[in-house]
Amino acid sequence: SATGILLAGQRRPRVTSTDDLRTFIGFATWAHVGGSARRRRPSRDQFAQVLATAVSLGDVEDVPRRIVVAAPRTEPLSRTLAIGLAAEVVALGGRALLVDADGDRPVLSARLGGLGRPGLRDVGQDVELSQVIRRVNPLRLPKVARRMVGSSAEQLRFVPAGRHRRSGEHTLPLGALDQIDPDVTVIVLAPPTLGEWPTAPLLGWADALVLSATIGRTTTRDLEDTAAQAHSFSSAPTGVVLLDG
Repeated sequence: SATGILLAGQRRPRVTSTDDLRTFIGFATWAHVGGSARRRRPSRDQFAQVLATAVSLGDVEDVPRRIVVAAPRTEPLSRTLAIGLAAEVVALGGRALLVDADGDRPVLSARLGGLGRPGLRDVGQDVELSQVIRRVNPLRLPKVARRMVGSSAEQLRFVPAGRHRRSGEHTLPLGALDQIDPDVTVIVLAPPTLGEWPTAPLLGWADALVLSATIGRTTTRDLEDTAAQAHSFSSAPTGVVLLDG
């Protein structure tokens, strides 16, 4: 591949901030989250840039209703990105529902206090989505997100990954998510695209697809494979967000 040729000689080349991703994988970099000269903490402006780019590339001049954050493998910083996008929706005066769809490593659920609670994987014939939507304690949010939502934390809701996985079942109840009020923006943290859960339906469901890559950690091969899935299954505006490792 072009990336492999460019980075020949490295055993496992990693994504860098200078990579021309539009040329290599067909998707441009929408933002670089982190990278402050003093600290590697993200800022509201960076999350706002991601959301604004998604809006500018969409079919309507409004925040996409279904945003999916996807990464090749489970990454803590992808969790931060998903939270930041939800917080930005609230900061703009909207309502947001943050969904942890990474059932194998529900780090987001643990962060927001929903680990072991009924959640997305439990939604089915006996459990409705409305029963697993939880309020978010602002104190559990990263500092930047807490400042973004301010006194509007009530406009942010959360769906944990769930308590268990039904034997042999690796599907996500996307139909249930479609029942959410259309005025609510749903931000889903996807399972790893290179994991055992099939992510193709989720990629196809998105109105905006954000591929996250951690600088110095995500391999170019993994990002290429994830981009290939996005090209195959999604017609939504898609971009890469680079995260500081």
